[in-house]
Amino acid sequence: MALVAQRYGAILSLSLPPAAILNVADVTRQIAEDMIHPSNASAQSYLELGAFFKQQANFQDALSVYKHGLRVVASNDDRRAELEIQTYAMLNLPNRHTLRFRYLLPYDIWSHIFRNLDIKDLLQAACVNVSWRDFMIQWPMFWKLLSDHLPEIKQSAVYSLRRNKPQEFILNGPDITVVCNTVRFLTCSCCRILGKLSFKYMVLTDADTVMLSNVLQSAGSMVQQVEFLDCEIPIRKIVKPILESCSSIPHVSFSRSVVTPKVYNIQKPRWYHFVILCKPFTSLTYLKLCVEKSTFDRDSPYMETDRLSAVLRQCPNLVHLLLDSGGSVYHGQCINQAIRYCPRLKTLAVSDKAEIPTTVTGTNDDKFTAVDSDQHGLSTTQKIQSLILCGGRLKIENDDIAFALKAAHNTLELLYLHYGGGFGEINSILFYHLARLGTPCLREIRLSTESGADACDNQPPMTAALDALFCHCPALEAITIEDTFSTGFNPYYGRLDVDDQVLKSIAKHCSRLRYLKVTGRRCHTNRSILDFAKASGNKLTYLEIDTDRSIILPLVKALVVLETLYIRRDSLVHRDIILDHDKKTVEDILRWRGAAVIWT
Repeated sequence: MALVAQRYGAILSLSLPPAAILNVADVTRQIAEDMIHPSNASAQSYLELGAFFKQQANFQDALSVYKHGLRVVASNDDRRAELEIQTYAMLNLPNRHTLRFRYLLPYDIWSHIFRNLDIKDLLQAACVNVSWRDFMIQWPMFWKLLSDHLPEIKQSAVYSLRRNKPQEFILNGPDITVVCNTVRFLTCSCCRILGKLSFKYMVLTDADTVMLSNVLQSAGSMVQQVEFLDCEIPIRKIVKPILESCSSIPHVSFSRSVVTPKVYNIQKPRWYHFVILCKPFTSLTYLKLCVEKSTFDRDSPYMETDRLSAVLRQCPNLVHLLLDSGGSVYHGQCINQAIRYCPRLKTLAVSDKAEIPTTVTGTNDDKFTAVDSDQHGLSTTQKIQSLILCGGRLKIENDDIAFALKAAHNTLELLYLHYGGGFGEINSILFYHLARLGTPCLREIRLSTESGADACDNQPPMTAALDALFCHCPALEAITIEDTFSTGFNPYYGRLDVDDQVLKSIAKHCSRLRYLKVTGRRCHTNRSILDFAKASGNKLTYLEIDTDRSIILPLVKALVVLETLYIRRDSLVHRDIILDHDKKTVEDILRWRGAAVIWT
């Protein structure tokens, strides 16, 4: 303590004229930063400096030091909890000037004074001290004026916030100044954790993004989640400064946002140039980037890919990464950077609107909405459990997919590959590669295509590749193979073909299978379907496949736990007419099980 006093005594004893007095919070923040550099951002340095200010009765200086410490000190610091306690104590300690506020003038006089201010000035006044903030929270006129600009901000939510209950606040006002001042007001009102901030239907200019970024950076670790929903944001400002200002926020999401400019015909960059950012994103565990439409700029894909790659290189605790397949970045490079530099990554998804599709095994977007920001329980070993690569405008190459499969094959539980549009032609070599690696934990696989390949290409047969793949997936519970190219364009031409050997391999090696869906050109025989049903009848609950109606009755009898049977007509082949007696028997059996049959 004596060392701290000796080091900063000269600074605190400066006597400056009123015109030269600096902002106390800025001076304190600069002192704290100078002190933290040699001590590697430890909570002990902030506690010592705050205690020194408290001894000098400078409680506002101590509060500024404690708040800044919470923004930069890592969550695994041994004394961070003590730093939070001191911050909470300072927030509930009004100084001697604010204690006399309520006794200076009657309530009606204060109401008359504040009534002459607009909502921007009122929000700034609420951040001056505790007494003014308490008055604003209890003053009905303040909430009436605020509701005209931000109708979804409720007084009850602020009361809950002051009782240490994190809340979600939706900010959808057209005035960015009011939005920023509201964020400052909410930050001052909370004791420890603010909760979630959702910015909706906002049109941000370059100057607006800089202003909002400064506010988010000052909020620091008090905010758990930040979401931009249906906002129009300049594309050059998404990564820097907006995303950079959220370096201490665990959950960041851009959903259905409109960006400018838009890029067409994006190809893989020929070189890699990484922009080194000044701040590590040590608190970021969830990142979702979804953009929709914009205007043309040929240079932005390379610049935005470099910027996003630079962010991913500094996200050691990132757990879930969701990217829009129609974005302006090259997805292959971003996937490589995420796998290389995010050792705790579990979910890697590039899909339409950055949404996780509903799956049979229960993996959906709900599991990613609440991400634990406590890093103590996170594993230091990379365990990618979900790999989703789909969307018509996906910008990735087979080498990038192979690299991702090699990194995730041991822990992968969900694999979704969709071929079409920018993805290119289906490649059977990838399935051989995955079969050679092995997928002991894979529970669900979904393969779909909207494009075929020439029959004269140098790829191995697709049926043999699928046969080899399913031989090394013992934990599979759901298989979905959708050849929409065959069903939508030419019923006799497709690539994701499931023949008798593939069905035999599935029945033999996938003993846990309970869901099977196959669409597209029919390559299997009735005998193989019946053999598959006899081998999988004890577990299969859902079957959707193209087959003859003459074998429906023995098929239903073999599948004793079947709940849904979907009979497709994808191929233009001769169809047997099912007898009315057999049809009624099938419906009675399934009705007795509480199941259903769907005829097409």
